[in-house]
Amino acid sequence: MLKKIINIEKRFSLIVILAIIYNPHLPEQTDKMCDALKKIGENCGLASYFLSKTVNFQFSKKQFPLLAFLHLLMIFFLIFLDL
Repeated sequence: MLKKIINIEKRFSLIVILAIIYNPHLPEQTDKMCDALKKIGENCGLASYFLSKTVNFQFSKKQFPLLAFLHLLMIFFLIFLDL
């Protein structure tokens, strides 16, 4: 039973990750979020700018070498293997 729950959690995590990768915030949604944050006295920082960018944009700006990409990928999978 526990293994079945763990498998469901892994599938759900993968679905969420793919949804985030292929459906970034639209710039209008990010602006709306920043306006809501300003109402409660918070500022939008650099992180909110990157919410409306795709993963390809993130990697193209950094120009990661292959080794750095593999290192980050390995860390990502090691974290999710525990789920």
